[in-house]
Amino acid sequence: MVVNNIVDPKDNKELQEIISKAISQNQKLLLKENLELKAPTVDEKTVVIDLAHLNKVIELDKDNFTITVEGGINFLEFQTLLAEKGFYFPMDTYASGHTSLSYNVLHALPSYSLGEYGNYREYVLGIEAVLFNGDLIKIGGKNIKNVSGLDIIGLMIGSQEYFGIINNFTLRLLPLPEEKQVVICNFKDIKTAQEAAFQLTNKGISPAKLLVVNTSGAQLLENNTKITKSPLLIVELEGFKASMQRKISILQETVAQYDATCLIISDNIESRDLWTIFRENQYQLLAKTVDSVSFSGFYTKLPEMVTQLDNELVKCCSDFTIIINCLIGSGMIIPSEKAGTDWYEEVGKIVDKYQGRILDKKSFKEPGMGIVQEKLKAAFDPANISFFGGEKV
Repeated sequence: MVVNNIVDPKDNKELQEIISKAISQNQKLLLKENLELKAPTVDEKTVVIDLAHLNKVIELDKDNFTITVEGGINFLEFQTLLAEKGFYFPMDTYASGHTSLSYNVLHALPSYSLGEYGNYREYVLGIEAVLFNGDLIKIGGKNIKNVSGLDIIGLMIGSQEYFGIINNFTLRLLPLPEEKQVVICNFKDIKTAQEAAFQLTNKGISPAKLLVVNTSGAQLLENNTKITKSPLLIVELEGFKASMQRKISILQETVAQYDATCLIISDNIESRDLWTIFRENQYQLLAKTVDSVSFSGFYTKLPEMVTQLDNELVKCCSDFTIIINCLIGSGMIIPSEKAGTDWYEEVGKIVDKYQGRILDKKSFKEPGMGIVQEKLKAAFDPANISFFGGEKV
């Protein structure tokens, strides 16, 4: 997609000027990352904002485990910077290498570690944002509780650029885990992989990441020649060195019941590279496909639901990827470029059958707004300059 009207503010004042100009000239605004991740159709009246220059670390408070940083910093570079200082921001998404901190928070991109560490609201202590009415607001700070009334921070997180752009963050950090190990287990089918994952969650080992992928999903790690192409259970364990062997032993005993074989990656660099490959390949699959679907379901019903999805999709698509985040009971289906969209209706029927929900589709459609959201948008964006204008529902 060729877009000519891209602006890259150098500071917060320029960002505010861009938004004020959009109000006066009746332009639409959206962040650059949307061009690949949501595939919208933009016209000459749409201004695309690239926050890449707003990437400075303002303050790292090591004593209080907080950082104040501009929102345009690349998400993966931000994680790397923190790791070098001995800190950890426990959000890790498929788009980390391609998106800014602001984009991740505004769209609440799902983290692989969401089940263990929680969501963005637990780590965002303060924000500075330019609303789409032209106002610059500063809310929160280093303290866990220093504001009262309407939770504006919570409102902005996951708001999908309805109300404005967050340009500064104060975030709560965690200490970098003493040790991390990744265990990759090969299974005969996706159902047994999920059943093993379910057993692990009842064994008290608290994995940081717990993913299941189907046979095609094994291609996400295709650069690792040690991994057999079959349904995989991918587990990241972290914590103190003294407890790691116990966790590994419990995991091995559990998956052995399903005749699974395991590859243990103890080297930090190798495990980091593995996740880099996994994220990048998932991102590239999503960028190429016409459509993709995210869904959720009851944890106990996921094995049956995903098995039926896997069987049904084999009939209509020769190549598709299923990724299940077992800690939160959600998944993603990514078809090949040639799959078309005929499969979507059948997927919806299967998800409904098991009382699950379709959460999102890649193909761009303005999200609907309820009454409360409609009234909030009228206050925050009276000129309706957000590209994601929404429709009443």
